[in-house]
Amino acid sequence: MKRLMTICAATIGLCGANPAFAQHVAPVSTPFTATGAASLNGTPCTLTLNANTNAAGTGGTITGGTNTGAGICPLITIDSGATYTMASYSSAGNGSGTASLSGLVVRVGGAVACTQAGSITITITNNPTPPGGSTITVSGNIGTCTVSANLATPTVQAAP
Repeated sequence: MKRLMTICAATIGLCGANPAFAQHVAPVSTPFTATGAASLNGTPCTLTLNANTNAAGTGGTITGGTNTGAGICPLITIDSGATYTMASYSSAGNGSGTASLSGLVVRVGGAVACTQAGSITITITNNPTPPGGSTITVSGNIGTCTVSANLATPTVQAAP
């Protein structure tokens, strides 16, 4: 009877625990490009953002970005060096995750226009497979600038 109670207690302990989802981005150690609609202080452009995932899959680094479109869009660039760290994962739908982005620097015509002091949340929403990949969204303030982006990448996804 004592053995049965021990087994029951262990089972209840396992069943009662909430499974923790680790948060990752996959595949690891992979450069990728994300492209789509973006705006800087309300100016609509098309952003091509280059980034990578780190070896642990816990985040990665922005390696630069350029814009196309009318007006000042071709003059807007993103410096390399900003980092993102995965913060959460949800298995709902096709899966999604949030990441904290830090250190973003945006230039206009080569001059620094916006420097990120704190962090901003980005969301990675997995697309169905096929085609796979994900949509990366961000909206908020980077220093004195207001930025938003809705980018698609065929390469990476949020992962548990």
